[in-house]
Amino acid sequence: MIFKRLTNSEDKIYEKAMELYSKSFPIYEQRLPEMRGRGYGAQTLSLLGERKKTVILEIDPPKDEVSTRRIAANTKVTGSLS
Repeated sequence: MIFKRLTNSEDKIYEKAMELYSKSFPIYEQRLPEMRGRGYGAQTLSLLGERKKTVILEIDPPKDEVSTRRIAANTKVTGSLS
């Protein structure tokens, strides 16, 4: 596998990459290219943390009961999953 960061839409593989991206993620999980890389996600998490809101990010489901409890405890105490 080769990792290649696409930095603009002029790249010769951009169209193919976007086609694969649209097939890989449901429309409601896709980010619009013009909104990427602006830190919106980090800003949102920061604001929610300041307001002591519980945030659950679904990246990979917990594999066991211990992981589930650890995530719940960390989120309740710190407002984050780390």
